[in-house]
Parts: sequence; structure tokens; C-alpha cells
Amino acid sequence: MSASAMETWSWTGSARIEAGQAPLPRPGHGELLLHVRAVGICGTDLHIVDGAISTVAAPAPLGHEIAGEVVATGPGVALAAGARVCVDPLVACGRCDRCRTGTPQHCEVGEELGVTTAGAWQEYLVVPERNCYLLPDAVSYAEACQAEPLHVVLGALDRLAPRPGEPALVIGDGPTGLYFARLLRAAGCRPVTLSGATPERLEIARRWGIDEVVDVRTDPLDADRRWELIVEAVGRTETIRQAVALAAPGARISLFGLPTEQVPVDLWRVITTEIALLGGSNAPHVWPRVVQLLADGSAGVADVISDRLPFARLPEALDRARAGAVKVIVER
Repeated sequence: MSASAMETWSWTGSARIEAGQAPLPRPGHGELLLHVRAVGICGTDLHIVDGAISTVAAPAPLGHEIAGEVVATGPGVALAAGARVCVDPLVACGRCDRCRTGTPQHCEVGEELGVTTAGAWQEYLVVPERNCYLLPDAVSYAEACQAEPLHVVLGALDRLAPRPGEPALVIGDGPTGLYFARLLRAAGCRPVTLSGATPERLEIARRWGIDEVVDVRTDPLDADRRWELIVEAVGRTETIRQAVALAAPGARISLFGLPTEQVPVDLWRVITTEIALLGGSNAPHVWPRVVQLLADGSAGVADVISDRLPFARLPEALDRARAGAVKVIVER
């Protein structure tokens, strides 16, 4: 490679992002240099840009839903230039107690690309080889950057342990809510109910054959009904409290949506009816299964991608995501 600088977009604070340039990074031992080919716009990105997550400091190139092409390698790696990969953004140390006991997602000194350290809102990105997963030829880069949201969905489903015939409710019609509903149905849950308020997203669920699709703008969920398994994929106070209220005795609830404030819940009900509240975040062990889902198309990723824009139009991509587009991808 002869270039010495790369194009970047950085969040600068105060809900602003700015275009710029930065020196081209160089891979070290065990690392790869990726030409970033596609990045998904996530709700977390919007929360950070809009100032709702105070733990991320500006300036920062965000972007943690990443797919790209290897263009250079450091020593000690097996992948070669030209390899097409998706990226696990969680960079764990591999040495602390959490890593050594099999939970690197809780690494004591771990970083997350695009959240706590530089992400893919730049032309090139250095990543550890161990965080990269080869893509089948039939999987596009736009589809591949959806590996990251799919992996957290699969990890949450592992913790929920859905059983065939079990009624399931997904609160929230964003991309992850849609993936949850589709994969719960594939796991044999019946009926699967998805609630939301965005017509385009609800229509995807109907096309997929989700058993019940509820538009809460005109048809609120029945307050007297109960579910054995619930996914809360919104992260708002009212929907988290609703999930607890709608849970049957002994139900499992995946608290998947990220709230930006403290949420009071009815712990008396949680305790006395033995409701299990399960957190869900990174799940490194599921990545090989994610690649298989992308390869066979069973997660429906292509249906969820609604907008594809060039990297130079990243501000517009953020605006489209804020306006309710199903899934926005920026790509080269």
C-alpha cells in the first residue's frame, strides 16, 4: 500500500460529526489492516452522537458493526491480503481472570471497537486477527456487517433457552427485535408475538410469517395476557416495566434494549412470581454460528437492510436512522 493517510468521520461532541483525515494505521503482531467496506448504523451510535451515553468521550470515530477486506498483515497471522471478514468488535486481553475462565465479554481491560476505542468510521482499521471471521463468497459486505447485532441476539437466545411450543413476546421492532422474532420462531416458539410502531418494520415481520404482529399505535398489547418468554428490545422505562407486567409466573425476560436512565421495576412481582431477568450483551462464543446464519440466509438479514449509502454520506445515514429507517449501511 502506498497511501499514508485515510478518510475519517469523527464524533466531536454536541451531536456533531466531522470529516477529516488521519495517518494510515499499521498492523502489529497478530493484527490485520482492514479496508472497511461496510458499517451498520446502530442505535448505540445514535445514543453516543446525541449525548445519551456519557461514558464515551469525543472525539471518536464510532462504528462497531464492521465488515471489510484484509489489505495488510502484521507478523504472526494466518489470513492473507484479500480475505473478506466480519469483525467481533470486543477486543479482550486473553489474560485476566474473566478471559481465562471463558467470559472474555467481561474482560477487565477489554475495549470495544467503535465504542471505547476507534471504530470503523474510517477508511482503514487495525484489528486483531482473532477477532475476524472469514465470509462465505455469497455473503455481501453489507450483509456481513450485520454479524455483530446477530451475535448479541444469538447470545441472548442462548441465555433464554427457548423451548418448542413456548409463547414468546418481542417488544420492539428494530433490527434486533426482528431478528429475535424470526429466530424464536425458528426455535419452535408458538405463538411468537412482535410489537412495535413502525409500519415498514412490522410489514417485514408479517412477510416472515411471525404469528402475531401488533401495531401498538392502534392496538396496545393486552394487559391481561401473559407470556413465558419475553424480549425487551427497546430500552425505554415504559417498555421495560411493561415486560415485567406481562410476564407469566416463572417467565424469562431478556433485557436487551439499552436504557439511558435508571429504570424502576416491580421487584415484588419479579421475586414472588420467580421471574428471571437476563441481561444480554456481547457473546464471543456464537460467532461461528453467526457466519452460518449469514451463509444460509436464515436470519433474514437482506430483508432488514433498508438503506445503503456511500461513506461520504455518513451524516445523511445517521439522519435516516433517526427517522426510522429499518437498517442503514454505509459502504465503499
